[in-house]
Amino acid sequence: ALLAAAFIMTAGNASAQEVNKDPFVKSYSFSLRVGQTKLTSSDFTSNWDFQKAYFQYELALERKFGKVGSIELVMGKAVYKGDKDSIVVLGDSLDYTADMLYISISPKQYIQFNDEFALYVGGGPDYYQTKSAFNYDSPLGNVTEGQNFNTFGVHVLAGAEVIIYKNPWGSGEFDAPVSLFLEYRYTWAEIKEADKDFVDELNATIGAGEEYHDFFIGGHATLAGIKWRF
Repeated sequence: ALLAAAFIMTAGNASAQEVNKDPFVKSYSFSLRVGQTKLTSSDFTSNWDFQKAYFQYELALERKFGKVGSIELVMGKAVYKGDKDSIVVLGDSLDYTADMLYISISPKQYIQFNDEFALYVGGGPDYYQTKSAFNYDSPLGNVTEGQNFNTFGVHVLAGAEVIIYKNPWGSGEFDAPVSLFLEYRYTWAEIKEADKDFVDELNATIGAGEEYHDFFIGGHATLAGIKWRF
């Protein structure tokens, strides 16, 4: 009983100390973010004359190590769409969709100025699972084709974070400081022969002489988000 009471008192004291800590030294955080990626030009987007941007949505879990180091796991979703008319023969149309799910791991380094503002840099590997679909209509014939791809990449990032609520739920045994952040990220990730199955079917259907094209799905991303530290 004495040991149990001592344990409870110790835990309570530790929890109270945690409430009063600098928000940036909280052990864990959860964040939500949205952003847009500007694609790096590739044979795929140039040949089919598609747009070069997509929006993305992410959630992340981060483990902090002291005041300067952390590792973050990001899970995201993005949908890229492209469409073009009269691209192979007069009067045709092509619609393309790439539905992407991805995971990124980022060791990060913080540069803290005070208990409300910090900059950070980081980088690490990425894994993309992409489900693509082509829909082509023309006077010479129609083609509907899809492919799935598993792609690995790597990224670098830099950002700024500001604490807006140090203790949003008031005093007590638990707090979760809230911050806003803005992040830039550059990703290298490429799908080799991203239109292979579609091009094979297109050439067979209408006698086109198209070749395969690589699709660079990485690029310059700008993201904004909200984070809860605990």
